[in-house]
Amino acid sequence: MEEETITILEPTEEVFAKAFFYLNFLKEILPKAKITLIGSLAIPVCIKNEIDILVEIEEDEDILKVQEKIRDENQDLFRIGPIVNGEGYSRTKKKHGIICELHILHRGDDRIEKYIRQIEQFKSNPELAKKYGDLKRSLDGYKSSEYKKAKNEFMKENGF
Repeated sequence: MEEETITILEPTEEVFAKAFFYLNFLKEILPKAKITLIGSLAIPVCIKNEIDILVEIEEDEDILKVQEKIRDENQDLFRIGPIVNGEGYSRTKKKHGIICELHILHRGDDRIEKYIRQIEQFKSNPELAKKYGDLKRSLDGYKSSEYKKAKNEFMKENGF
């Protein structure tokens, strides 16, 4: 299987419209969950053809059941992904253009604060956000593993 090539997109009206579609879809079917745009689009800077959304669920809710509910609401949209260390992932199918990845966590999980803190750090430091956007633009057309390595190095070098 060939490794995915990364496409970088600017945060245009069309990209935000897609994000709002996913946010509204999730808010409608998960009324008790807190739904938050995270990742690069929340800063906003350019994105890796992917929108990240945090889904905070009640502590007594089963992550797999939430994933199934999201999938079952629209069979053609989301797939069920892995649950890794208590964080559930669901992604849209590639045929829908910009991929949407859900990060499903129980309220109170420390990773929620980490996601929100990263966004706030970028928003409070426009120079750092610009550097991050420039790095991402420079990785357009790179293989996924190369993109991930460069992004992780940037995050580590900048205290994330």
